[in-house]
Amino acid sequence: MDWNCTQYPNPQSTKRCSRDLEGFERFLTDGLGLQVTDYNNVDLAAGLSARVGFCRANRRHHSVACGTIETGSRLQHFFLEVPGRKTVDAAFERVTRAGISVAHRIGQHPNDELYTFYVVSPSGFQAELGAGGVLVEDDRPVGYWEG
Repeated sequence: MDWNCTQYPNPQSTKRCSRDLEGFERFLTDGLGLQVTDYNNVDLAAGLSARVGFCRANRRHHSVACGTIETGSRLQHFFLEVPGRKTVDAAFERVTRAGISVAHRIGQHPNDELYTFYVVSPSGFQAELGAGGVLVEDDRPVGYWEG
């Protein structure tokens, strides 16, 4: 697909799940003007995998990700960006003390280098909090990740 776009400001991101991944990607790129950053084929369990596409509206690695992962809701997670690792660490300590369910402990994404963790909201979708993701240029080639 051709994924040309113009840039719009948006510092946050969200991940949606869709049964029609190509249709949702067309909506994001052709309709909203986002640009694809990369694709990731994720191994979830023995014999089970998912394809995720990451799209950006600005220089941040991605503003929206869309995947074929089946979840309890169409919104898998949303992301909040904070100033730095110290803020991520302090927030993780806070949610741990508060007894909030942690879906993914602190780690770093391989594609956007984001230092991050995920918690489970009362509604069942996840909230991600992180810092330090890479910024990309418009002429960056689309990446492909496995694993």
